[in-house]
Amino acid sequence: MGSVFLSCLYIKNSHSLFIPKCRFYYSLDSAVITYLSREIHETQRIFIVYCRFGRDVNDSVGQCAGSQRRSTVGTGQGRHPTSRSATERGLQYLTQHEFDTVGAIAERFIPADEMSISGKEAGCAIFVDRQLAGDFGQASSTYRLGRFVKGTPEQGPQEAKTPAERYRVGLAALDKTLQKQFGKNFVDLSGDQQDQILHAMEAGKLDLGPDVETKVFFELLLQNVREGFLSDPIYGGNKDMASWKMIGFPGARYDFRDLLSKKGQKLNIIPTSLIDNTL
Repeated sequence: MGSVFLSCLYIKNSHSLFIPKCRFYYSLDSAVITYLSREIHETQRIFIVYCRFGRDVNDSVGQCAGSQRRSTVGTGQGRHPTSRSATERGLQYLTQHEFDTVGAIAERFIPADEMSISGKEAGCAIFVDRQLAGDFGQASSTYRLGRFVKGTPEQGPQEAKTPAERYRVGLAALDKTLQKQFGKNFVDLSGDQQDQILHAMEAGKLDLGPDVETKVFFELLLQNVREGFLSDPIYGGNKDMASWKMIGFPGARYDFRDLLSKKGQKLNIIPTSLIDNTL
């Protein structure tokens, strides 16, 4: 059965934080674009980051900042998590404080409104924790023997550290810097203060020390939160398929032959996840 991993961010309103203008980074199947665009009004936009189709659940399901096939910690075997609640399995890489910090960041990136729950409520921090514990976090598909030379922006980060290491160092540096400025960690700041810090990070105006490229670390956080918000719930985020319901994405359906005759009609398809796909 064809599986789908969709990593995109729908711009919920003109005041959403850190969301650029609509643009497509990759060429997607026209049917997917048509479906996603069908019910979108002129004042609303879809931000597509990456979409890749695998032959089955064991295929790599995306490489946008590491939405790759995940392995079970400690086994070395690539398999997907069960349908059991992600929180029931406990944290796999992040400490509780790191997890809370990522959750607070996700809350500011994607705030709750009348259209959907927030990034924190959707489980973006759980998604990040699972990814850092797996192949993405260990940079399993990345050449890492050096030499590491800073490249151009188009070449992406040339990092000696794995994504998991970058999170650990980056989150610690963030709190250390904020302790000096405010006497508080990021999670203890007010929402407005958190927004100010994130804007400064986005602009590269917050010095996190010699071991962290602030803007690059910000982009990693933003990209992973986006992925967690729009990925299949099997990966820990997108709780109750909230984001899919918001944009009208049908999820991991086998096919749409039963809907081909319903042209021009609002379909109201209930999304289906890889966790429990009976369609």
